[in-house]
Amino acid sequence: MIHPISNPKLRLALLGIAVSLISLCFFWQRTLSLKPADDQRLNSAHPLPHLPSLDQAQSNEQLVSEGDPSILFLGNSHTSFHSLPELVKNAIQFRYPDRPVYVYSYSIGSLEAADQDPICNNEINTRRWDIVVLQAQQVSMSGKYRYSTSEGIAFAKRAKAKGARVFFYSEWGRKGIDGETERTEAIYQDMAEQSSTLLIPVGRVWQSVLAESPTLALHSFDENHQSRLGASLTALVIAAFLIGQDPIEFLEYPETVATSDQWRRFCKVASTVWNASQHPSKQ
Repeated sequence: MIHPISNPKLRLALLGIAVSLISLCFFWQRTLSLKPADDQRLNSAHPLPHLPSLDQAQSNEQLVSEGDPSILFLGNSHTSFHSLPELVKNAIQFRYPDRPVYVYSYSIGSLEAADQDPICNNEINTRRWDIVVLQAQQVSMSGKYRYSTSEGIAFAKRAKAKGARVFFYSEWGRKGIDGETERTEAIYQDMAEQSSTLLIPVGRVWQSVLAESPTLALHSFDENHQSRLGASLTALVIAAFLIGQDPIEFLEYPETVATSDQWRRFCKVASTVWNASQHPSKQ
């Protein structure tokens, strides 16, 4: 007689049940706000603990070395939703059609966790990345607390020491929550300054676009994550800052989700933010 746990189908079913239960618990934990830890925006941005998949085991070392540029993304669901790194790659490829752009994304719960994650450290220590994009700093939803940034700063410094250009990607605030975008950017800006790295002000661009078009559905149904349309705007901003080009240069990009009017507005607003920034490519 075969022991039940040795049955592959049963093991798979039990694993699925376990993941579902974990997801449900985290969902209700945030919804009911039962614990002080729920103050962290981290929980709403990345509701599940990190469960690495087989295709995330590691990047392709050869493709990293051949990439022009090669880009490592480390972040939570604000980075992974709607395959954002691939959208960024496609936008960069539009500007550099003859270059072998390579992107690899690894999901983390927070930048504090990344500093202790063996896969994250292996990517930094054994690969020659051109660009590293960091996101998933813990941010207080109420604005009452300040979570440690030392781990993220240290990780950024190590990535930079390995030869990569490092960017902190500052995300948007939750829909209807005044001041959250500014609080989030201030934290990432401080981290960028302390690690002598760069900031991508995605949230600021979102805020400017929504100021002109407040009914535009950039947020997902949960009013926290980005919608697919929001991901198009996010990818535009990240791509432009990574390669040091004014977002207006992406006007002819064959965007498939935003309408032509929406895309034109995205490029113009992002260009205004770009020209008001201190991006090194303009110096």
